[in-house]
Amino acid sequence: MSAKGYPATRIAMVLRDAARHGIEPAAERHGVSLASVYAWQRRFGPLAPEAIERLKALEAENRRLHNRVAALELEQARLRQALRPGHDANTLSTDGPGPAGPR
Repeated sequence: MSAKGYPATRIAMVLRDAARHGIEPAAERHGVSLASVYAWQRRFGPLAPEAIERLKALEAENRRLHNRVAALELEQARLRQALRPGHDANTLSTDGPGPAGPR
């Protein structure tokens, strides 16, 4: 199960237990894989459950905003293509150079 599937309180509890008693005993005690515990340590470190939830929310918002920016850049490229001289505005295509192409 991915980190998204575990509540922040459980992740924090596993990480606290791993810090006190070691990673292998904590993973066995909580029924999670060693890989999950190592990944959580790398990703969250010593964060509190509230901070883990906030981090997850910020990462989700960041993904959403990156997707929105990509969509807007694509729309901008289409509009620039439509404004080129000699271009038929009724035949917008998604082919051709992107935003970084020749202007």
